[in-house]
Amino acid sequence: MWHVGNGLLAEAFVTNVHLPGYDGSPSPQRPYRESDTLEALEETLLGAGVVEPVLVGYSFGAFRALHLAQRGRLKVKALVSLAGFFELPEAHRKALVGSAQSVRDRSVDLSTFAPHFLSPTGMKNPESVAEVQTWFSVVSRDDLAEELEAAAVAAQTGADMASLGFPILARVGDGDVAVPKAYSESLVAKAPNARLEVVEGVGHAIMLEDRDGTVNAVRAFLSQLQ
Repeated sequence: MWHVGNGLLAEAFVTNVHLPGYDGSPSPQRPYRESDTLEALEETLLGAGVVEPVLVGYSFGAFRALHLAQRGRLKVKALVSLAGFFELPEAHRKALVGSAQSVRDRSVDLSTFAPHFLSPTGMKNPESVAEVQTWFSVVSRDDLAEELEAAAVAAQTGADMASLGFPILARVGDGDVAVPKAYSESLVAKAPNARLEVVEGVGHAIMLEDRDGTVNAVRAFLSQLQ
């Protein structure tokens, strides 16, 4: 997400939030609960004086952004969902639990998850592959596994999309196998003021494979809010 945030520094006040356990932030309390993560995000943003944010979230970050808006402590002005969703079907939630088990298995090389994030074209780019691999080095296996399990529980019920009347931009790659574009299509269909952008030839890591396009899309979306 820092690619997007850093690309907008010239025209916006940007706060990149580290989730519990990531990049040196304290590990979450056990058991890991999504409600605790949402509360920590609220406290971090409000503590920084961010009361009426435009939330930009990627994948699970988009899911959390939608639920932060629903909770009401933050007066969200608009939201960008990058390769995101607001709820998951049972089969996908079971797959997350299976992924958590794989993450806990120290014999499993987490770099093998890269094809879930990148398109076939992206997999041919060594820099993109290396960056996806670093994502698994900034959090412990146990924290990541518990996060996935908690997300599987939390994603049973989506946000009340009909109540979220602020502008929403949903952007997704048409080759996303981790969070298929159908989830973004469902989000847009249920939110009253949302629009969809589908990027051809791009996988789940949309801000890597379409970095400039994503930053420009978010910049254009922000300009329409003025």
